[in-house]
Amino acid sequence: MNAGKSLDQVEAWLTAHKIVYIRTAVSYDSAELPADIYNQLHSLAKNRLFVLKDGDRNLLSAVTKLVDNPVPPALEKMQIERFLMAKNMQEIAAKEIARLRPFAKLEYVDKSDSNLEKSHTRQRQ
Repeated sequence: MNAGKSLDQVEAWLTAHKIVYIRTAVSYDSAELPADIYNQLHSLAKNRLFVLKDGDRNLLSAVTKLVDNPVPPALEKMQIERFLMAKNMQEIAAKEIARLRPFAKLEYVDKSDSNLEKSHTRQRQ
């Protein structure tokens, strides 16, 4: 599999070794992607394999095509509003965390083996 140069070659290898996999195609709008990921994907060569972490899964992926598809004016306003709302919520959350941080009281309990042994020794005495 290390020698696979395309998704088709990797798929053939997985099939030959009876490894279960799911093949799917995904399309993303650049507005849905964080800027750093968009830039990384845009700089990749076509069909270059890379691993994409998606929650608890690792996805073997390749960019097969980049299409310049301007957003229709009707959706433009909605995307801008969604972006501004998300940014606003992040700012509100950061301010709230900063406000609450001085009130936080954390108590750390050391449950290492040596402390457990000491407590058992004291109980026996």
